[in-house]
Amino acid sequence: MRAMPRTATRRPRRRSFAAGSALAAAAVLLLAALAAGMEARSFEPGTSLPDPAISDLAVSDRQTPYPPAGEERFPGRPRVLYVYVAVRGLPAEEGLSARVERSGRASLLGALLGERGVVARSSGPPRLATGGEGLSGVVRFEVRSQDGSPLPAGGYTVAVYREGREEPSAVRRFVVGS
Repeated sequence: MRAMPRTATRRPRRRSFAAGSALAAAAVLLLAALAAGMEARSFEPGTSLPDPAISDLAVSDRQTPYPPAGEERFPGRPRVLYVYVAVRGLPAEEGLSARVERSGRASLLGALLGERGVVARSSGPPRLATGGEGLSGVVRFEVRSQDGSPLPAGGYTVAVYREGREEPSAVRRFVVGS
């Protein structure tokens, strides 16, 4: 028996660390799923050619001397895609470069293992002729994954830049995978 009765209130009940972590993880997954769904809906394939020196920009899974009809969707996962840039009146002292970005879901395992992404590189010598207005012909780039595996599914944006410029001269958006 105690001489003094216990009048103190109960200690507050602690929430378990596991329950709080599970709740936070569920919230993060829900936000990621919503963001991926909105991104997938906002991506529209197409081409933008703001520079008059670039007359066409096509993407194909076939390597040919002249650009085939451009495709916007590639249902499989090819190892390489070819980007054909048709130029007309490009100044001879200016070169072209390409950059590629991929949007879409990245696998959790790929993120943990450091999935390396995709790159755009020059593919063979440009087929250009000199004329009175400048260079005309076709420049080809290839889009591949850095580790040589098939391209990951997602929306791709290839931007072509003229040397010394910060704004893209041409942009092409296309989809790989379903």
